Amino acid sequence: GLISFLVSYLMMNNRKGELALMQSMGTPKRKIFLTFFLEQAVLCLAGIVLVWAVWGCLVGFLSARAVYMAVCAVCYLAGCVLSIILQNRSKVLELLRDKE
Repeated sequence: GLISFLVSYLMMNNRKGELALMQSMGTPKRKIFLTFFLEQAVLCLAGIVLVWAVWGCLVGFLSARAVYMAVCAVCYLAGCVLSIILQNRSKVLELLRDKE
């Protein structure tokens, strides 16, 4: 779960330029949040379904594995939410200046 959280947080942190561009174009913060969050949620869901299907075919379907994947998905989305909220609070110039 912790690794999922960190990976998603760092992935979203690398997209500061895109977020800054959307802010500079006048996109409302709520729409920015929803855009990034829904994109990550769809990718997460697609990955979970793919892994669950492959893992289930190779090893067998167990409810414990579904719980593990659900925990990873929740942690992943929590990392996305935190990163997007923190970046969305920043101003455009702060986001662009903090490139590294």
